[in-house]
Amino acid sequence: MNWIENEAIKIEKKIIAHHRYLHKNAECGFSLEKTYSYVFNVLKELGCQPRKCGTMGIATKISGNGAKYAFTPYSLSINLDEKNEQEITKSQEKDRRFSILLRADMDALPMKEKTSLPYKSETECMHSCGHDMHTAMLLGAAEILINNKDKFASEITLLFQPSEETLEGANDILNSGDLDTSTIDYGIMIHALTDTKLDTGALILPQSETIAPCADLFEIEILGKGAHGAMPEKTIDPILIGAHISLALEELITREFAGVNGTALTIGEFNGGNAPNVIPEASKINGTIRTYDEARRSYMKKRVGELAKAQAETFNGTANVSFGGGCPTFKNDINLSKSAHTCLKNTFSSTRICKNIPVIFAPKSDTRSSLASEDFSYFSHKFPCTMIALAAGKSEDGFSHPLHSPRATFDEKALLYGTIAYCAIGANLK
Repeated sequence: MNWIENEAIKIEKKIIAHHRYLHKNAECGFSLEKTYSYVFNVLKELGCQPRKCGTMGIATKISGNGAKYAFTPYSLSINLDEKNEQEITKSQEKDRRFSILLRADMDALPMKEKTSLPYKSETECMHSCGHDMHTAMLLGAAEILINNKDKFASEITLLFQPSEETLEGANDILNSGDLDTSTIDYGIMIHALTDTKLDTGALILPQSETIAPCADLFEIEILGKGAHGAMPEKTIDPILIGAHISLALEELITREFAGVNGTALTIGEFNGGNAPNVIPEASKINGTIRTYDEARRSYMKKRVGELAKAQAETFNGTANVSFGGGCPTFKNDINLSKSAHTCLKNTFSSTRICKNIPVIFAPKSDTRSSLASEDFSYFSHKFPCTMIALAAGKSEDGFSHPLHSPRATFDEKALLYGTIAYCAIGANLK
């Protein structure tokens, strides 16, 4: 494993430079012109053959030419849909090398950064979820892997994905047909975490079958009647209606379910009006639903529509409800997770710089404690997948603001460990 460590140390400063450029030029959703151009050009300069994948994704394939070994598939779990499992089983009849997908997301969040970093974002977007870390690490892995193809035999697809935060990017790539999922044996992503209790570089792998909830984003457009702020009796106040809708939705979980049991409804945006003395004609609410249960997901979506419309009608207004981006639950392949844990533990223990870094196989009780969704879940319904968490900022070391905070920061030391992990999985997982 020393070749991975040695190569990663050589290019650590370059990986950090990737991270800082991406952070400084943060972009959101599918509007990733600078990000796309940067990633595409870096890959091209490395000698890769990048290609556009979906609306704004980038894929490139690196095939090892080391000593070939017979393809011996590990036992698939029952997480996959029956049709997909049959297709994969049929493809495994061929004698071929492993085909691995490594994914990094590229998009940021629409918020103004409030840190004092020398490379803080100069745009109206901010990488407060660590996607710039993911992209920088995978670019580092690309350089190491393409320059050391004689040391591994697997076929590695590197996927740089847009619009994860809107839960649209993965599905866009799958629907585009630009990625042939029938040839991929398994997929792995890494997600950086800050404000943790773990030392930087620690890796956490899940052993639950479902590790992230399904999610839906909703928008409620409230229509009323505007007028002077001194004449509320002549209006239908969309802000007042919105306030009542917000309260009704927040009470939905506590009053219609026996305990929350892995369900959340959050309103993250409430807009209406432009002046303190004018009651506007319309207001808008945007929020999200998260749950591990598909039946509850359907019920929640139905009730959001019913409650919003009923509250609006109470005050003589109207409410139009629509659902945008969403994703299913993340189906974790436990056999893959176990194999990845063994691979990473062996890799880290055999290196000089990683040997004291913990590689944790998280208990089942810990892997469903979060209600953070992940649209890589779409891929988990196509072929075996797992997600690796990377500690990238310990609270007591000053990284005390959580993901999605405008003050969130990440420990750049984690970039080296994450790059090594990507390479180890791509080159050595069996």
